[in-house]
This record gives sequence, structure tokens and C-alpha cells, in this order.
Amino acid sequence: MKFDKAYFISWKPTVERLDLLQEGVKWARSKNLEPVIIAMEWDNYDRFTSMKWMKIDFQLPPGQARNLALNHFYSTDDDYCIILDDDTWIEKGDDVIDTIRGMSYPDVNVISILEHAHAHRFEESEDHIFRIPEIFASGSFIVKNNRRIFFNPEFRWQNGKLQYGEDVDFLCQAWYEELGGWECTTAITNQSRDRSNTPSTWWYTPTTKTELALTGLVKKRITPTRNRYEIAVDKSKITSSLGEVKPFRVRKGK
Repeated sequence: MKFDKAYFISWKPTVERLDLLQEGVKWARSKNLEPVIIAMEWDNYDRFTSMKWMKIDFQLPPGQARNLALNHFYSTDDDYCIILDDDTWIEKGDDVIDTIRGMSYPDVNVISILEHAHAHRFEESEDHIFRIPEIFASGSFIVKNNRRIFFNPEFRWQNGKLQYGEDVDFLCQAWYEELGGWECTTAITNQSRDRSNTPSTWWYTPTTKTELALTGLVKKRITPTRNRYEIAVDKSKITSSLGEVKPFRVRKGK
């Protein structure tokens, strides 16, 4: 199993986010992951050495920026990669990286890591637990090299701000392509990435208009069609022609 790269998506980072990115790069190397930074509108690269870069002189929406990472990853013979925001790493339960390196499940194509904002759902266990996401949202994705799914480029601009929701769409897409999108509830991102500590470089307060726009985009993914998975919104259940999709466990490090 080849799981060698960590892609960090970064746009015009503040000093605080550069500090966090340095921590994220250090974390990636501690897990034998080669960091690759998608750097948009950066002024200075001096704080980082021996680094692979994709340097872009303008801002891309999050989905398109993450697709640069996916395109690079899909062109390799790697089996998995992790895609992270520039203020993010796995703070607790990061042996999930080692666990994934040792497992072979054909229907595990996307894994989201529990965000610290949802810490109440974190589980202590001798196993790593993979569940149907209760909330289809994340800033960190472990992706299998299926060369089939990408972030939806339709999430662009609303009222002069970037339209959020491409993370929701990506996890939904994994299920509608019958590839499997899971949330690991035994691994959690760093507390310092909470929006109250380091505001997102593109986040804005939703309005009725932007919420309707988001709903319209996501509904394109969640309209049930024949021979595809259907999301049952209540209780976060997903059913297929084989019945309800169940969570699964893998012993840590195995």
C-alpha cells in the first residue's frame, strides 16, 4: 500500500495560518508523508524548505484548488493521499494513516477526518471506526486513487464571496458513484483549526440567497437514481440494493 503524499491547500495565508501550516508540514513528515503545498497568491516562500509546490498567482475556489491536488495524485501510482487545509493536521488518532496503509477495502474511496468542532462525536477505541458521516463536511480528506471523482467546480462565487459546500458535495458524490465515503470517528483534527481561532480565508456569513444556491448545487448530487445509493437523511443511514450500509472497524495499525 503506497500512501506517501499530503497536499495542503493554501490561499494568501496570514501569519497565524503560516504558523499552523508549518505545524501541519511537520506532522506530515512525522507520518512519512511528503508535503505538497498548493500555494495561491503567496508573497513569500522563505519559511519552507525542501518543499514541493504548485505556485499559482491568483485565487482558485476550494474545489478547483483541491482538484489540482487530485490531478497530481491521480497521475501517480500511489494508492492513497490526504488533502488538508493549510491550518489542519490530525491531532489525535493519526495512526489511522498507518491503519490505512495496512488495509485493503475496495469500497473505501474517501475518508473524512472528524473536525474538532464536532469533538463530541470522537470515539475512544482500540479499533479505528469508519461510519456514515452524520455531517457531510470536512476540511480533510483521505482519497483512494480511483481516478473517478473530483470536487465539483460549480461551487464558485455568490455575492462576491466563494460558495462553500464542495466538501459536502464530494462526500455525497462518493456514495452516488458507489465508491463509499466514510468518516473516521477515532481520528480528529487539531483544535487550533476551529473557525473561532483562525477564521477561514473564504468563509462568510450565509444569507437566504446563498443558502438556496448551495441547496440547489447539492441537490444535483442527492437526487436518487436507479442503481445508485440513496441517502436517507434521518439517522444518517445509507441504503443500497444490498441493504443498509453498516459502519466498520479496523484494528489500529493493522
